[in-house]
Amino acid sequence: MSILLTPRVRTVSQAGAMLVCTGLLWLVSSAHAQTAAKPKPTLAPKPTLTAEPASSHLAYSFKAGDKRRYKLAAFFVGHFPPIALEGNPPANLEADILYIMTVKKVDAKGAEVEFVADNAEVYLLEKDPGPNVVVKEDDKIPVPVSLEQIQKALNVTALIQPNGTVATVNGGGDNPIKVDIGFDLRKMFLTILPVIFPAKPVKTGDSWTFDDGVLGKKAGATTYKAQLERPDSSKPSLVRVTQSGQTLIDNKLDKEGNSTDKPADQVGTLTGKVTAEGTVQFSAVKAPDGRTVQVTESRLNMVALLKRVLPDPAAPGKTSETNIDVKARLVVKVDNTPQKTAAIPAVSGATKEK
Repeated sequence: MSILLTPRVRTVSQAGAMLVCTGLLWLVSSAHAQTAAKPKPTLAPKPTLTAEPASSHLAYSFKAGDKRRYKLAAFFVGHFPPIALEGNPPANLEADILYIMTVKKVDAKGAEVEFVADNAEVYLLEKDPGPNVVVKEDDKIPVPVSLEQIQKALNVTALIQPNGTVATVNGGGDNPIKVDIGFDLRKMFLTILPVIFPAKPVKTGDSWTFDDGVLGKKAGATTYKAQLERPDSSKPSLVRVTQSGQTLIDNKLDKEGNSTDKPADQVGTLTGKVTAEGTVQFSAVKAPDGRTVQVTESRLNMVALLKRVLPDPAAPGKTSETNIDVKARLVVKVDNTPQKTAAIPAVSGATKEK
Protein backbone atom coordinates (compact mmCIF):
# COMPACT_ATOMS: atom_id res chain seq x y z
CA MET A 1 0.00 0.00 0.00
CA SER A 2 1.36 3.39 -0.79
CA ILE A 3 0.12 6.92 -0.30
CA LEU A 4 2.17 9.89 -1.45
CA LEU A 5 1.58 12.82 0.87
CA THR A 6 2.70 16.27 -0.22
CA PRO A 7 4.41 18.46 2.38
CA ARG A 8 2.15 20.89 4.23
CA VAL A 9 2.65 23.70 6.66
CA ARG A 10 0.49 21.85 9.19
CA THR A 11 1.42 18.18 9.62
CA VAL A 12 0.03 15.24 11.50
CA SER A 13 1.03 15.13 15.18
CA GLN A 14 4.29 13.39 15.99
CA ALA A 15 2.28 10.31 16.84
CA GLY A 16 1.76 9.98 13.10
CA ALA A 17 -1.98 9.81 13.70
CA MET A 18 -4.12 8.89 10.67
CA LEU A 19 -6.95 6.60 10.81
CA VAL A 20 -24.88 7.03 22.97
CA CYS A 21 -26.04 5.95 24.47
CA THR A 22 -29.47 7.52 24.36
CA GLY A 23 -31.69 7.37 27.37
CA LEU A 24 -35.50 7.25 27.23
CA LEU A 25 -37.41 8.44 30.31
CA TRP A 26 -41.05 7.50 30.72
CA LEU A 27 -43.13 9.65 33.06
CA VAL A 28 -46.46 8.20 34.09
CA SER A 29 -48.98 10.04 36.26
CA SER A 30 -52.67 9.60 37.09
CA ALA A 31 -55.25 11.38 39.23
CA HIS A 32 -57.40 9.33 41.59
CA ALA A 33 -58.89 11.96 43.92
CA GLN A 34 -62.62 11.83 43.24
CA THR A 35 -65.62 12.41 45.55
CA ALA A 36 -69.01 10.69 45.45
CA ALA A 37 -70.78 14.05 45.11
CA LYS A 38 -69.05 14.85 41.82
CA PRO A 39 -69.94 13.05 38.61
CA LYS A 40 -67.28 10.76 37.30
CA PRO A 41 -65.40 12.22 34.38
CA THR A 42 -65.68 10.57 31.03
CA LEU A 43 -62.54 8.52 30.51
CA ALA A 44 -60.96 8.20 27.13
CA PRO A 45 -60.82 4.61 25.89
CA LYS A 46 -57.54 2.85 26.36
CA PRO A 47 -55.47 2.91 23.19
CA THR A 48 -55.45 -0.30 21.26
CA LEU A 49 -51.98 -1.74 21.07
CA THR A 50 -50.86 -2.34 17.54
CA ALA A 51 -50.00 -5.98 17.05
CA GLU A 52 -46.56 -6.75 15.77
CA PRO A 53 -46.58 -7.64 12.10
CA ALA A 54 -46.94 -11.31 11.37
CA SER A 55 -44.19 -13.17 9.57
CA SER A 56 -43.52 -11.75 6.13
CA HIS A 57 -40.98 -11.95 3.36
CA LEU A 58 -38.45 -9.11 3.22
CA ALA A 59 -36.90 -7.98 -0.06
CA TYR A 60 -35.07 -4.95 -1.40
CA SER A 61 -37.04 -2.50 -3.48
CA PHE A 62 -35.61 -2.33 -7.00
CA LYS A 63 -37.45 -0.42 -9.72
CA ALA A 64 -35.88 0.51 -13.03
CA GLY A 65 -34.98 4.19 -13.03
CA ASP A 66 -34.81 4.56 -9.25
CA LYS A 67 -31.92 6.74 -8.10
CA ARG A 68 -30.85 7.07 -4.47
CA ARG A 69 -28.02 8.92 -2.78
CA TYR A 70 -26.12 7.66 0.25
CA LYS A 71 -23.38 9.21 2.35
CA LEU A 72 -20.72 6.78 3.57
CA ALA A 73 -18.29 7.87 6.27
CA ALA A 74 -15.55 5.30 6.87
CA PHE A 75 -13.06 5.67 9.71
CA PHE A 76 -9.96 3.46 10.01
CA VAL A 77 -7.82 3.51 13.15
CA GLY A 78 -4.80 1.33 13.80
CA HIS A 79 -1.52 0.07 12.43
CA PHE A 80 -1.28 -0.66 8.73
CA PRO A 81 1.72 -0.27 6.45
CA PRO A 82 3.22 1.94 5.29
CA ILE A 83 1.42 4.74 7.14
CA ALA A 84 1.69 3.38 10.69
CA LEU A 85 3.70 0.32 11.69
CA GLU A 86 3.41 -1.67 14.90
CA GLY A 87 5.34 -0.14 17.74
CA ASN A 88 4.40 3.37 16.59
CA PRO A 89 1.28 5.38 17.47
CA PRO A 90 -1.79 4.27 15.49
CA ALA A 91 -2.87 6.10 12.35
CA ASN A 92 -6.31 7.63 11.79
CA LEU A 93 -7.89 7.76 8.33
CA GLU A 94 -11.29 9.07 7.23
CA ALA A 95 -12.94 8.53 3.86
CA ASP A 96 -16.18 10.37 2.98
CA ILE A 97 -17.94 9.03 -0.09
CA LEU A 98 -21.22 10.11 -1.66
CA TYR A 99 -22.64 7.12 -3.54
CA ILE A 100 -25.29 7.45 -6.21
CA MET A 101 -27.16 4.17 -6.60
CA THR A 102 -29.10 3.85 -9.86
CA VAL A 103 -31.26 0.88 -10.85
CA LYS A 104 -30.54 0.53 -14.56
CA LYS A 105 -32.92 -2.34 -15.31
CA VAL A 106 -34.80 -5.19 -13.65
CA ASP A 107 -35.55 -8.58 -15.18
CA ALA A 108 -35.79 -12.23 -14.24
CA LYS A 109 -32.03 -12.34 -13.54
CA GLY A 110 -32.23 -9.55 -10.96
CA ALA A 111 -31.60 -5.82 -10.80
CA GLU A 112 -28.69 -4.24 -12.63
CA VAL A 113 -27.56 -1.56 -10.18
CA GLU A 114 -24.89 1.06 -10.81
CA PHE A 115 -22.90 2.49 -7.89
CA VAL A 116 -21.01 5.72 -8.60
CA ALA A 117 -18.84 7.67 -6.18
CA ASP A 118 -20.18 11.12 -7.00
CA ASN A 119 -17.93 12.79 -4.46
CA ALA A 120 -15.09 11.48 -2.30
CA GLU A 121 -12.61 12.96 0.14
CA VAL A 122 -9.89 11.26 2.18
CA TYR A 123 -8.27 12.70 5.30
CA LEU A 124 -5.60 11.91 7.83
CA LEU A 125 -6.87 12.77 11.31
CA GLU A 126 -4.98 14.24 14.21
CA LYS A 127 -7.03 12.22 16.72
CA ASP A 128 -8.99 9.00 16.98
CA PRO A 129 -12.65 9.96 16.22
CA GLY A 130 -13.80 7.69 19.07
CA PRO A 131 -16.83 5.37 19.19
CA ASN A 132 -19.20 8.22 18.34
CA VAL A 133 -17.03 9.22 15.34
CA VAL A 134 -16.76 12.86 16.31
CA VAL A 135 -14.26 14.74 14.15
CA LYS A 136 -13.37 18.43 14.28
CA GLU A 137 -12.63 20.13 10.99
CA ASP A 138 -9.32 21.40 12.35
CA ASP A 139 -8.23 17.79 12.92
CA LYS A 140 -8.53 16.89 9.22
CA ILE A 141 -5.58 16.89 6.84
CA PRO A 142 -6.58 16.18 3.20
CA VAL A 143 -4.87 13.30 1.45
CA PRO A 144 -4.10 14.05 -2.23
CA VAL A 145 -6.31 11.37 -3.79
CA SER A 146 -8.37 12.54 -6.76
CA LEU A 147 -12.04 11.78 -7.30
CA GLU A 148 -11.03 10.10 -10.57
CA GLN A 149 -8.82 7.66 -8.66
CA ILE A 150 -11.59 6.91 -6.17
CA GLN A 151 -14.10 6.37 -8.96
CA LYS A 152 -11.74 4.05 -10.79
CA ALA A 153 -11.50 1.95 -7.64
CA LEU A 154 -15.11 2.00 -6.40
CA ASN A 155 -17.45 2.61 -9.36
CA VAL A 156 -19.10 -0.73 -10.11
CA THR A 157 -22.20 -2.23 -11.65
CA ALA A 158 -23.68 -5.20 -9.79
CA LEU A 159 -26.39 -7.72 -10.58
CA ILE A 160 -28.40 -8.05 -7.38
CA GLN A 161 -31.26 -10.40 -6.48
CA PRO A 162 -34.30 -9.05 -4.55
CA ASN A 163 -33.06 -10.74 -1.36
CA GLY A 164 -29.72 -8.91 -1.61
CA THR A 165 -27.58 -11.67 -3.12
CA VAL A 166 -24.91 -10.19 -5.41
CA ALA A 167 -24.62 -12.34 -8.53
CA THR A 168 -21.86 -10.37 -10.31
CA VAL A 169 -19.74 -7.24 -9.85
CA ASN A 170 -18.15 -5.47 -12.81
CA GLY A 171 -15.70 -2.58 -12.65
CA GLY A 172 -13.64 -1.18 -9.81
CA GLY A 173 -10.12 -2.17 -8.83
CA ASP A 174 -6.70 -0.55 -8.40
CA ASN A 175 -7.59 0.94 -5.03
CA PRO A 176 -5.55 4.18 -4.81
CA ILE A 177 -5.30 4.04 -1.02
CA LYS A 178 -4.40 0.33 -0.94
CA VAL A 179 -5.38 -0.29 2.68
CA ASP A 180 -5.50 -4.08 2.48
CA ILE A 181 -7.34 -5.34 5.57
CA GLY A 182 -8.36 -8.64 4.10
CA PHE A 183 -11.41 -7.93 1.96
CA ASP A 184 -12.30 -6.42 -1.39
CA LEU A 185 -12.81 -2.67 -1.04
CA ARG A 186 -14.72 -2.73 -4.34
CA LYS A 187 -17.58 -4.12 -2.27
CA MET A 188 -17.84 -1.03 -0.09
CA PHE A 189 -21.18 -0.49 -1.84
CA LEU A 190 -22.53 -3.40 0.22
CA THR A 191 -22.68 -1.03 3.18
CA ILE A 192 -25.82 0.20 1.38
CA LEU A 193 -27.21 -3.34 0.90
CA PRO A 194 -25.64 -5.05 3.91
CA VAL A 195 -28.04 -7.93 4.61
CA ILE A 196 -29.21 -10.90 2.55
CA PHE A 197 -32.78 -11.76 3.50
CA PRO A 198 -33.92 -15.38 3.94
CA ALA A 199 -36.24 -17.12 1.49
CA LYS A 200 -38.78 -17.81 4.24
CA PRO A 201 -40.96 -15.24 6.05
CA VAL A 202 -39.49 -13.81 9.27
CA LYS A 203 -40.95 -12.20 12.38
CA THR A 204 -39.56 -10.26 15.32
CA GLY A 205 -36.79 -12.20 17.04
CA ASP A 206 -36.08 -14.49 14.09
CA SER A 207 -32.45 -14.84 13.05
CA TRP A 208 -30.83 -16.26 9.94
CA THR A 209 -27.42 -16.70 8.36
CA PHE A 210 -26.05 -15.74 4.95
CA ASP A 211 -22.77 -16.07 3.09
CA ASP A 212 -21.93 -12.74 1.43
CA GLY A 213 -21.50 -9.14 2.53
CA VAL A 214 -18.99 -6.36 3.14
CA LEU A 215 -16.38 -8.87 4.30
CA GLY A 216 -16.67 -10.79 1.06
CA LYS A 217 -17.68 -14.35 0.27
CA LYS A 218 -15.42 -17.27 1.08
CA ALA A 219 -16.87 -20.76 1.46
CA GLY A 220 -16.02 -22.18 4.87
CA ALA A 221 -14.22 -19.01 5.95
CA THR A 222 -16.87 -16.26 6.00
CA THR A 223 -20.14 -16.29 7.93
CA TYR A 224 -22.85 -13.71 8.61
CA LYS A 225 -25.82 -13.66 10.97
CA ALA A 226 -28.78 -11.26 11.16
CA GLN A 227 -31.76 -10.85 13.46
CA LEU A 228 -35.03 -8.97 13.03
CA GLU A 229 -35.47 -6.65 16.02
CA ARG A 230 -38.67 -5.53 17.72
CA PRO A 231 -40.22 -2.66 15.74
CA ASP A 232 -40.39 0.86 17.15
CA SER A 233 -44.07 1.49 17.93
CA SER A 234 -43.65 5.17 17.06
CA LYS A 235 -42.16 4.34 13.67
CA PRO A 236 -44.16 1.40 12.30
CA SER A 237 -42.79 1.86 8.78
CA LEU A 238 -39.21 1.15 9.90
CA VAL A 239 -37.53 -2.26 10.12
CA ARG A 240 -34.39 -2.77 12.20
CA VAL A 241 -31.95 -5.65 11.75
CA THR A 242 -28.82 -6.38 13.76
CA GLN A 243 -26.00 -8.19 12.01
CA SER A 244 -22.63 -9.73 12.73
CA GLY A 245 -20.03 -11.49 10.66
CA GLN A 246 -16.50 -12.76 10.52
CA THR A 247 -14.04 -13.90 7.89
CA LEU A 248 -10.82 -15.86 8.18
CA ILE A 249 -8.11 -14.29 6.03
CA ASP A 250 -5.59 -16.43 4.15
CA ASN A 251 -4.53 -14.31 1.19
CA LYS A 252 -1.50 -14.53 -1.07
CA LEU A 253 0.43 -11.30 -1.68
CA ASP A 254 2.55 -9.97 -4.50
CA LYS A 255 5.88 -8.19 -3.96
CA GLU A 256 4.07 -4.88 -3.37
CA GLY A 257 1.99 -6.37 -0.58
CA ASN A 258 -1.30 -6.50 -2.50
CA SER A 259 -3.59 -9.55 -2.52
CA THR A 260 -3.31 -11.57 -5.72
CA ASP A 261 -4.78 -14.77 -7.16
CA LYS A 262 -1.98 -15.15 -9.72
CA PRO A 263 0.39 -17.96 -8.59
CA ALA A 264 3.33 -16.46 -10.47
CA ASP A 265 3.05 -13.20 -8.48
CA GLN A 266 2.63 -14.77 -5.02
CA VAL A 267 5.59 -14.09 -2.74
CA GLY A 268 3.96 -13.48 0.65
CA THR A 269 0.87 -14.05 2.81
CA LEU A 270 -1.77 -12.13 4.76
CA THR A 271 -3.48 -14.20 7.46
CA GLY A 272 -5.78 -13.52 10.41
CA LYS A 273 -9.41 -12.66 11.11
CA VAL A 274 -11.83 -9.78 10.54
CA THR A 275 -15.02 -9.44 12.60
CA ALA A 276 -17.95 -7.06 12.18
CA GLU A 277 -21.17 -6.14 13.95
CA GLY A 278 -23.75 -3.44 13.54
CA THR A 279 -27.35 -2.34 13.01
CA VAL A 280 -29.28 -1.54 9.84
CA GLN A 281 -32.47 0.50 9.66
CA PHE A 282 -34.81 0.09 6.69
CA SER A 283 -37.94 1.90 5.54
CA ALA A 284 -40.55 -0.68 4.59
CA VAL A 285 -43.72 -0.75 2.52
CA LYS A 286 -46.25 -3.50 2.01
CA ALA A 287 -45.93 -5.63 -1.10
CA PRO A 288 -48.09 -8.42 -2.51
CA ASP A 289 -45.77 -11.09 -1.13
CA GLY A 290 -44.43 -9.35 1.97
CA ARG A 291 -42.55 -6.08 2.50
CA THR A 292 -39.99 -4.30 0.34
CA VAL A 293 -37.31 -2.25 2.07
CA GLN A 294 -34.68 0.41 1.49
CA VAL A 295 -31.78 1.25 3.80
CA THR A 296 -32.14 4.58 5.60
CA GLU A 297 -29.14 4.21 7.94
CA SER A 298 -26.58 1.58 8.88
CA ARG A 299 -23.67 1.42 11.30
CA LEU A 300 -21.00 -1.25 11.18
CA ASN A 301 -17.94 -1.71 13.40
CA MET A 302 -15.12 -3.92 12.17
CA VAL A 303 -11.92 -5.22 13.76
CA ALA A 304 -9.08 -6.70 11.68
CA LEU A 305 -6.19 -8.58 13.33
CA LEU A 306 -3.77 -9.75 10.64
CA LYS A 307 -0.17 -10.79 10.03
CA ARG A 308 1.64 -9.92 6.80
CA VAL A 309 4.71 -11.89 5.68
CA LEU A 310 6.81 -10.64 2.76
CA PRO A 311 10.39 -11.07 1.53
CA ASP A 312 12.76 -8.81 3.47
CA PRO A 313 14.32 -6.38 0.96
CA ALA A 314 17.21 -5.78 3.34
CA ALA A 315 17.99 -9.48 3.76
CA PRO A 316 17.68 -11.58 0.58
CA GLY A 317 16.28 -15.04 1.24
CA LYS A 318 14.61 -13.97 4.48
CA THR A 319 11.11 -12.71 5.29
CA SER A 320 9.78 -9.88 7.44
CA GLU A 321 6.57 -10.05 9.49
CA THR A 322 4.21 -7.14 10.12
CA ASN A 323 1.27 -7.24 12.51
CA ILE A 324 -1.75 -5.25 11.34
CA ASP A 325 -4.54 -4.17 13.68
CA VAL A 326 -7.33 -1.97 12.36
CA LYS A 327 -10.65 -0.82 13.77
CA ALA A 328 -13.09 0.45 11.18
CA ARG A 329 -16.36 2.29 11.73
CA LEU A 330 -18.68 2.57 8.74
CA VAL A 331 -21.69 4.90 8.89
CA VAL A 332 -24.18 5.08 6.00
CA LYS A 333 -27.07 7.53 5.82
CA VAL A 334 -29.52 8.27 3.04
CA ASP A 335 -28.92 11.71 1.51
CA ASN A 336 -32.16 13.59 0.91
CA THR A 337 -30.47 16.89 0.07
CA PRO A 338 -32.56 18.61 -2.65
CA GLN A 339 -30.71 18.50 -5.94
CA LYS A 340 -30.33 21.63 -8.00
CA THR A 341 -31.60 21.50 -11.55
CA ALA A 342 -29.98 23.44 -14.32
CA ALA A 343 -31.92 26.55 -15.27
CA ILE A 344 -33.29 26.60 -18.81
CA PRO A 345 -31.70 29.55 -20.60
CA ALA A 346 -34.07 32.12 -22.01
CA VAL A 347 -34.32 32.27 -25.78
CA SER A 348 -33.38 35.69 -27.11
CA GLY A 349 -36.30 37.48 -28.69
CA ALA A 350 -38.85 34.99 -27.47
CA THR A 351 -42.33 36.22 -26.63
CA LYS A 352 -44.97 34.73 -24.37
CA GLU A 353 -47.85 32.97 -26.01
CA LYS A 354 -51.26 34.45 -25.32
